[in-house]
Amino acid sequence: MNWKKITLFKYQQIETINADKKFDELEKVLFSACVAFGLTEQEMDAKGLKQVAKMIKRIKRLFTTSPAVLIPKRIGRYWVLYDVSRFTFGQYVELAFFLQQPTKNMHYILASCSRRLLRKYATTGHPARADRFLGCRMEQAVGAVKVIKERFEAFNGEYKSLFGLSDDVHSQQAKVDRFNQRYGWTYSASAIADYERIPLEAVYALSVRQAFNDLMFIKARGEYEIRERNRLMKEFKMQNHGG
Repeated sequence: MNWKKITLFKYQQIETINADKKFDELEKVLFSACVAFGLTEQEMDAKGLKQVAKMIKRIKRLFTTSPAVLIPKRIGRYWVLYDVSRFTFGQYVELAFFLQQPTKNMHYILASCSRRLLRKYATTGHPARADRFLGCRMEQAVGAVKVIKERFEAFNGEYKSLFGLSDDVHSQQAKVDRFNQRYGWTYSASAIADYERIPLEAVYALSVRQAFNDLMFIKARGEYEIRERNRLMKEFKMQNHGG
């Protein structure tokens, strides 16, 4: 038993088992062995104590080793896309959502960051692509997602001022409001659609750089308008007070 034989699907199951606090250490090893060897609990019980003990030993040995970190150009029939700066806005939003739980969503992340040879990325077929990635080697998936996450964070670093709500424009309550947490990207897409004068669905086809540059301008304009409004109100109050 080695990591080369562990598929992404099995890896996700094993990670879920080991993160579950209701299982003790022995149960985690036993359930992980069932997953790794493709056995049900009943089939494991039928193996007998000697064989089960051997399986447990092999699983424990597996857990003491680190899997290889591969950075594949291609996984199966799909080419992996690592350059987040060349994604569409819709592709970026998909990725941002799935990266909230990277291990659980690893197959969806890969589906959002891959394409067939000589074809552009397309949202169409995303679930089917994700299902295909469940069967790939976990070493490939983990390595690819690690790099994608690093590139995603590096890209966001270029737009630090874009993330988060401004103190000048929004209240503290707005920053933790469920609307912003749940619909933040939809709100941003609507703002871009108004600015670009295009349908909402067309926004998601824009390059992520164009969309982010639009959002940078929209945010700066909003902050400017708030400052100007506050300045005029201050002047108005001073004039009235002086009168």
